Formats: sequence, structure tokens, C-alpha cells
Amino acid sequence: MLVELGSEETIYYEAAGPEGAPAVVFSHSLGQGTYLWNAQAEYFSCNFRTVVYEQRGFGRSSSQQPPNTVAGMGKDVLALMDRLGIAKAHFCGISIGGMVGLWLGVNAADRIGKLVLSNTAAKIGTAEFWQKRAEDTRLAGIEQFLPGSAERWLTADFREEHPEVVRELENSVRRSSIAGYAAGCEVLATMDLRDAVSQIKLPVLCIAGNEDPTTPPVDQKFLVEQIPSAKYLELPSGHLSCINRSALWNQAVMEFLGN
Repeated sequence: MLVELGSEETIYYEAAGPEGAPAVVFSHSLGQGTYLWNAQAEYFSCNFRTVVYEQRGFGRSSSQQPPNTVAGMGKDVLALMDRLGIAKAHFCGISIGGMVGLWLGVNAADRIGKLVLSNTAAKIGTAEFWQKRAEDTRLAGIEQFLPGSAERWLTADFREEHPEVVRELENSVRRSSIAGYAAGCEVLATMDLRDAVSQIKLPVLCIAGNEDPTTPPVDQKFLVEQIPSAKYLELPSGHLSCINRSALWNQAVMEFLGN
């Protein structure tokens, strides 16, 4: 389904689970979409109202000017919640989606119940790296970034057993718009909440992957040290742990949200 935010500005989302149940919003990583959360949408919709959305500029969401700041991405989440009549929701974000969760925890804590921050960081990489990637995206498209991506996303055993998942994740990246992917890189170039995350007072679960080169466990451990009520979980996983180890991820998050 689509929610309109303005002229040619839409957010695609999928909702499931009982009306009136506690809501959980899921936010994906750079270049992905609702497919990333298929296992979670099915699992959590038994007990929660799940809302899986695609960030503007990705998948079936459209935008003439995708947000290129984490504040813009966070305000999109609040606008979506407003349109769906959700006053408060738990929030699960991975990678850049987790950075959106951090922003919400700092700036919109009254709208969030609990935060699940998976394979993310208060700052990912360097501004120079991401700004160059944004420029390269506009010059030569997104396909150039796919070689080697699966090795960062998923462990070798998972890639061997599930080549169809690798293909679908790669196709999700291909479906991203040039403008959306470049804007996402600009978000990563400018995002730095290292001095702000200690303001988060919400219950937080930080999930790391022991084979994640993009946001290694040290990044999650920093968040746990800074956020007063944060808990830490490390999974035998690459960067996309919600797919790589979905059963372990789901079990831990269900226990966290249910308590």
C-alpha cells in the first residue's frame, strides 16, 4: 500500500497482524526493501501489528527528492505513523535503518516504545567514502557496487545454502533509484550521533554480527556503553543478521519486545 506525503512523494508499506495490537515498524538497510523483513513480518504479526516500509527512493516508494539527512528519514517514519494512526510503536532498524532508530530515540522518544538496533552504528565509515559513493552512483549507477556485497551481507555457509536469497537481495539493490541510493549515501556521509546517543533513555537491544565488516561488534558495543538501558546480542552473522540468522534474531527480539 502507498501513503502519499506530497506531490510524487510516496512511501510503500505492508501491514499485517491484529488491528489494535502493539505496533512494530521495520526499517531496512541501504538499497533493500520489504523483502529484507519477510521472516520478521510473518513471525511478529502473530502478536504485533507489523509495519514494514520502503524508504523514499527505494523499492516501490517514490520521491523526486529523497531525504539526504537522517532527520529527513526519521520524519518520514513519523509521517507514516501519523497517516496510519499509530501514536506509538516499537522500532526495528538495520544498518541505515538502525541509524534512523537512533535519531528517533534522541528526537522522538515519545513516539517509540522499544528500539531494536541491528548491525548499525552512531557513525558508519567516513564522510569521504560515502560522499564519493554518492557521486559514483550518479555517474555510473548502482550495479558497480554489487560485486563483493553478498560477502559482507551473509556468511559463507548461508550464501552456499541459499543462493536464491543472494539473488533477491542483489535485485533489491538494482531496483533502487539512482536518486534514492545517492541520497542514502549522503545520509551516511553526514550522520554522526556519537555525542548524542547517551540521551536515549528507551529500552534498547543492540544486535551485532561477528562476521559483519560494515558495522562490526565494536560499533554496537559503543552504543551499549553510551545508552543507559541498552542490551547487547552478538550473532554468528554477516551484516544482514535478520536474514542470515533469522530464527535467532526473531527469538531474541520477540523476547525483548515481550518483556
